[in-house]
Amino acid sequence: MDVRRLVGKKSAGGELSTEEIRAFVAGAADGSLADDSLVQVLAAIHRHGASERELWDLTRAMIDSGRTLSFEETPQPKADKHSTGGVGDKVSIPLAPAVAACGVCVPMISGRGLGHTGGTLDKLEAIPGFRTKLSETEIHRALDSTGLAFAAQSEELVPADRRLYGLRDAAGLVDSIPLIASSIMSKKLAEGISALVLDVKFGSGAFLPEPERGLELGRAMLGLAAVQGVRASVFQTAMDRPLGRAVGHALEIDESIDCLAGGGPADLRELVLLFGGEMLFLSGLVARRGSDNTFVSGDVRAQTRTIMENAAQLLEAAGLSFCDVVSSVTKSYTTASSSAMLEGRFFCFSSAMICGDSPAFAAIGACANHSTCERHCRPMIRIANSLSRIGTEVSQRR
Repeated sequence: MDVRRLVGKKSAGGELSTEEIRAFVAGAADGSLADDSLVQVLAAIHRHGASERELWDLTRAMIDSGRTLSFEETPQPKADKHSTGGVGDKVSIPLAPAVAACGVCVPMISGRGLGHTGGTLDKLEAIPGFRTKLSETEIHRALDSTGLAFAAQSEELVPADRRLYGLRDAAGLVDSIPLIASSIMSKKLAEGISALVLDVKFGSGAFLPEPERGLELGRAMLGLAAVQGVRASVFQTAMDRPLGRAVGHALEIDESIDCLAGGGPADLRELVLLFGGEMLFLSGLVARRGSDNTFVSGDVRAQTRTIMENAAQLLEAAGLSFCDVVSSVTKSYTTASSSAMLEGRFFCFSSAMICGDSPAFAAIGACANHSTCERHCRPMIRIANSLSRIGTEVSQRR
């Protein structure tokens, strides 16, 4: 295909045809288009946007680039949740087992870190031996035994997105609404789910800091879900400060375990309850919206043991012991302070610095959440487990 013609067409304000979009996506999936050619087209979309029709054509072509999952033999409703991400955002990890304990099947195809955010898979792999590269058969087996599955995007599932996702990150083309929407929704719509909760972050630690742009992204994703017949809701939540009190993969796993047991910081619990209640509503298991109280009272609160058992079964399905995991995660950070070694120099971060308006916010997020940084700043994967809320009086650590 003539990439220069496509780029010129977008630059002149034109729309790409369905055939042109499908040829572009096919070239990404089968490797017939080089990285620089793909980046040129991505940059044109990033710069000039996409119409509703182009957005759906792009999303549909990405879905069709590989296999789709089907769970028709599973009688329970199928639902998932996705967040655009931020620093300390580990909501999916306690949310999925909790919702599964309420009778919803949760096939969660999760992503890696993008930009300064940490991905759910990166956090889960802080658990020694935890395996996220699952075959379709293994995903079905996990859903049958535990009601949930955390899995990486396979080579067969939306392969075009796997390649384009990495190129967007490397080329600095992350903050594009059509590219974000098509990437997220192609994966989610390929999962075979009937309900989806979307968490669009805003604030200085988000990809799209302005609430107005987040609203635009939310509307785009709702439109894509509606075309596919998936019931969906969008929440806009703040990312002007880290979520919870733990930043870094190992610490965030530990904080997630606390949340599963009914503890953890209030802001994390609030989002787990909010999104959990909405997933139950969209799945038809509660009668009215806003019933997140149902999610933690009565029968469901009594199911705390069931929730923990679900988490334990998920780990056992991966060949791990729940007790061993808790022990190993704890050992991985108990000797670490809120300091980080970066290329031989030692830095101390006060909690006051770790806020959305601070340059340290994105830097800590990027270093704490990306395994590529581990060679120079390995302690940063567990940088802080006692972050203070904005407005709290703190003192400088020296």
